[in-house]
Amino acid sequence: MNMFTIDTVTESCFINGTSFQGYVNVDYATLVNVFGEPEGFFDSYKSDCAWALEINGVICTIYNYKDGRNYLGARGLDKENITDWHIGGKNFKSALLVEHAIKHYFNMQKQAA
Repeated sequence: MNMFTIDTVTESCFINGTSFQGYVNVDYATLVNVFGEPEGFFDSYKSDCAWALEINGVICTIYNYKDGRNYLGARGLDKENITDWHIGGKNFKSALLVEHAIKHYFNMQKQAA
């Protein structure tokens, strides 16, 4: 049973007005497994990839910030090695939904094992 409806946001106007709401510490591969390939709109100077999502009707963004190659050059992390991600949204519910979707994914993996 899936507790979440997750859709990709395809128009940047829906993420206007979002801001930082929290962090999630998880690897890139898990984010891809939970939310699909990154397709979000993002600042390509300060970020290397992002997801723009609607989870249960709430706009959520997930992105790295100033720790990747776009910002730090050769000293930066490849996106596949990033584990500290920012969560954006219009309120704290965005962070909670992202965290719960990831926890749900891990719980489903444990049950399948």
